[in-house]
Amino acid sequence: MMNLKEENLVINKRLVFFLISVLLIVSFCSIFFIENHSLVAHDESLYANRAKLIIDSNNWFTPFEKAHHKTIGSYWLIALSFKIFGINEFSARLPSYIFSILSSFVLFKIIKDISNLEIGLISIFTLSSSFLWFSYGRYCSPDTLYIFLNLLGILFLLKTTNSLKEKNKNKFLFLSGLFLSLPFFVRSYLQLLPLVSLFPFNLFQNKKTKI
Repeated sequence: MMNLKEENLVINKRLVFFLISVLLIVSFCSIFFIENHSLVAHDESLYANRAKLIIDSNNWFTPFEKAHHKTIGSYWLIALSFKIFGINEFSARLPSYIFSILSSFVLFKIIKDISNLEIGLISIFTLSSSFLWFSYGRYCSPDTLYIFLNLLGILFLLKTTNSLKEKNKNKFLFLSGLFLSLPFFVRSYLQLLPLVSLFPFNLFQNKKTKI
């Protein structure tokens, strides 16, 4: 016989599984209802055309005649999606959808680690029901990939500070540096903003370690 605490744990796990399943099903089904807007919102057509240029030229590194401020990583995933699923609006927006879901799970993990399970669930459902996030998760752009990489970097940075073993600290520190560096390949110098914003956290942790 399970005691009350074990029963509550089973119920909580089932509730979490049910809520996440609903979130995934609803968000995935919504990607098929994209005929209400074409690839004209913001820079969608720009990203789609440049990704198509990579496919047409079969040049994955220097497909452009003139250099511009956007790094090539901004277009690779869209071009890869075109390569696999064909050149259409669905495949143009698919990478954004995938990384919006992955970003939600990483954010849930971060908040659960620094707070608790309930706050983590409330946070990702609040984010997922936000109109701006819901829309950008279905736009042809590298924004959700950029957010996903930064969230992963922050997650491993938190693991670095919480880990007791020196070996694990070094591993998490390397992974944090890796995932906080990759966004330079996606958004160029814009990545300086999240890095600067992490300075207070690093200073606080250094003072805490000395104490």
